[in-house]
Amino acid sequence: MINAFKRAARALRQEPLGLLACAATGVLTFMSFPTAWSPELNLWWMMWFSHLPILLWLTSAPERAERGARWAFGWSFLCGFIINTGGYYWIADLAQTFGHLPTPVSYVILGLHSALLGLIWGLWGVAVRLLTPRLGLTWVAPLAMVAFEHFLPRIFPAYMGDCQASFSTIMQVSDAVAHGLVERVASPLARALLYALCDP
Repeated sequence: MINAFKRAARALRQEPLGLLACAATGVLTFMSFPTAWSPELNLWWMMWFSHLPILLWLTSAPERAERGARWAFGWSFLCGFIINTGGYYWIADLAQTFGHLPTPVSYVILGLHSALLGLIWGLWGVAVRLLTPRLGLTWVAPLAMVAFEHFLPRIFPAYMGDCQASFSTIMQVSDAVAHGLVERVASPLARALLYALCDP
């Protein structure tokens, strides 16, 4: 366990752009969901390009081409951890208020929950890294996210598409057809930006 933390710390020091990509995607993603400031401040539009930094990192430069599943899982897991810590910050308050738990214990619970949901992102990152060369980002990124969101256990069910709650028509169609519809529509914009930035 200690060795794993040492490896993670070394990776963060050696590849600061990875940390920046995870932090950018994390903050853009959790800020696109409704918060205590809604509806006065609603940043739903950030979801439409929030995945771009991590997609760039996972699919970038030849010098990282030899890095496979473990590398992709680590960075994507970190990204998911940031997203879910920011998005579910209220779990710590919930544990203190209703569970009467000490503050440190409440934050450990928040961390464990964020780690559980970080698995969704970790597995998604592996799929993006390993399957994109064969199947293309067009199919892999959205379908992998939809699959892992639906098949991995969750304490509080929520999906990427929920950030578009301001648009009742989109949400009603998505609920009627599939929860993945919003992700399937949102992902092409991120891909288009990705390809535009990567094209020499």
